[in-house]
Amino acid sequence: MEWVQDSEQSGICEVVQSMKSGRLKVFRTLENFFREYRLYRCDEQGQVVKQQDLLMNCLRYLCVYGRDRMRKEPDRYEEESGSTIPLGTPDAWMAY
Repeated sequence: MEWVQDSEQSGICEVVQSMKSGRLKVFRTLENFFREYRLYRCDEQGQVVKQQDLLMNCLRYLCVYGRDRMRKEPDRYEEESGSTIPLGTPDAWMAY
């Protein structure tokens, strides 16, 4: 986890530019996303209306701060450090 500075307007611009240029695409089947996207708007003073905007906030943070953390393949360390203890055994991390 990392603290980030919240610049709403620059984040919104980044999302809009990514969507317009085709760098960011959203599956049509993501109904909750589009429901929230249609509600996302600014008031008369130009401020973003804070109403059911959790997904939009996540998308904004992802576009601005998460791009350099994305990768296509897992790190080699993650592959090599996998546990060989089956789940549900007394020594497993999720033992019950």
